[in-house]
Amino acid sequence: MNKRLATLIVLLFATGAADPKTANADTAEELRTELSALQFLVGFCWQGPFPDEAHLDTHCYEPVFDGLHLRDRHKVTGGNEIYRGETIFSWSDSTNEVSYIYWNSYGNVTRGTALPGESGISFPDETYTSPDGIEYKIVSSWENISDDSYESVVTQIDADGNEVTRRSKFEKVSVQSHICSSKKKAAREFTGKRGPPLLFCSLFHARKQQQTRTATDPS
Repeated sequence: MNKRLATLIVLLFATGAADPKTANADTAEELRTELSALQFLVGFCWQGPFPDEAHLDTHCYEPVFDGLHLRDRHKVTGGNEIYRGETIFSWSDSTNEVSYIYWNSYGNVTRGTALPGESGISFPDETYTSPDGIEYKIVSSWENISDDSYESVVTQIDADGNEVTRRSKFEKVSVQSHICSSKKKAAREFTGKRGPPLLFCSLFHARKQQQTRTATDPS
């Protein structure tokens, strides 16, 4: 092992960079003031199960163009295929609202607004067309539970007024935890980049094992 690599390993552990609880928090980029209600999402992935507990919904957030926009990379696993989507949140000067555009792996594109409130964020006006051509109105909200979790409430309304509501609790996980727990191919497909460096993920897992031993050591 060369000196430069050895120094990197020492620094990763000494500074906590291999710790999923600190690696993101210290480097999270500030969003523009108008997007501040979404700031808590930045630099982390958030995971929540569907009500059937067979599907897992994962969202990872990152700032775009020095915090002028927020990107959400999204996937649902547990079925026969992986469903993917991506959202860009932006501030609209013309309407004085946070607007977003969402596109998915089915080829759909939807737009809507995000309204910050005292206990979370509401999304009142999204329209979605399913793969079989049925149009739905989507009304949803994110309600804060703690610094590390929120509840997503999504109501789907069809043309006849029939409603279906889904509730999911999302919990914060580090980007490192999400990516390093995935296979390289899955990580590449999720991020659009090459898989994570083997050295970093080895350090990440070693750090987790060290934390587990410390937490369970009776002494």
